Amino acid sequence: ARLQRLQQEEDAQDELAAKLAAKEERRRRKAEARALEAEALREAKAERKRARELARLQQEVEIGSVQESSDDEEAAAWRRARKEDARRRKQEAKEAKRLAKLEKRRAKELEKQFEGDQLKAAAQAREERRLQQDLERRELAEAERLRRNDERSR
Repeated sequence: ARLQRLQQEEDAQDELAAKLAAKEERRRRKAEARALEAEALREAKAERKRARELARLQQEVEIGSVQESSDDEEAAAWRRARKEDARRRKQEAKEAKRLAKLEKRRAKELEKQFEGDQLKAAAQAREERRLQQDLERRELAEAERLRRNDERSR
């Protein structure tokens, strides 16, 4: 009974250690996911800021080009280049946001997979302990039977 109680305490300590490790791993993964998300948000914010600045510059150029019709051709080419640049930056911001979402989803999937692996490992350990205890009980019963047979034969 004492051995069994010690075994149960040891099992409880093992399970507690496994739970703490899993909790720490989840906390670390969540922190990584938050950092990735924050980085993606900063990038998107910077992209929006650049796009606003480009739009402001473009507006100034358009106003200036109306005043200077002699530079019309050059200003139109510049505006087209700026528009193309703004469109490209906007596309890059969208892509960065999409990648951040993908990374977040991947982190969640990894966390779920890790939790599943931990549960499987705990179940396997419990099964192994149960089998070991079963084997020990059988050996004790066999020894007891042999002892009784020996006493009877005397």
